[in-house]
Amino acid sequence: MSKATLLKRKDNAGISDRILGAKNIRRELKANFPNTKFSVKSEIYSGGDSIKVYWTDGPTSETVTAIIEKYQEGTFDGMIDLYSYSGDQFNEDHGGAKYVFGQRDNSVEVEVEQFEKMCDELGLEIDSDVKQSTYGGAWLSIDDSARIFDTWATTYFRQYISKIDFSGNEVTA
Repeated sequence: MSKATLLKRKDNAGISDRILGAKNIRRELKANFPNTKFSVKSEIYSGGDSIKVYWTDGPTSETVTAIIEKYQEGTFDGMIDLYSYSGDQFNEDHGGAKYVFGQRDNSVEVEVEQFEKMCDELGLEIDSDVKQSTYGGAWLSIDDSARIFDTWATTYFRQYISKIDFSGNEVTA
């Protein structure tokens, strides 16, 4: 991954950890994926704060999570209903939030292209009529009862497409 120049707490004393963390996340994502547009939003609420990262196509969720997860200041244990702060020096220096989330969406064009590619690879016939769904993705049809490797076709497709990097960037180590 590329090294971004991160803002430091000592130079930004007037802003919250959440805002500082969001600014640094933007810097890291821009340095690593200059061709992908990210939306980084932070919010505060009675139970804490969060930073949410959204993008369309681009790198995989796994790749982005590897960058942003260090900005989460701790973990929640649902068994005992307790949030434990890690006390990590990174968060002290560069900010963060109680919760950090990332969500990749796929454009209709990418979904259709990858669905056709997957079906071609697996020898499946698809309906030629592709419609945009109400949630923004594509309605992609094969036999409703189709199972691929003992998984429902739509579930298999979501797993298939989630592993593909659409960023067009060569990520450097």
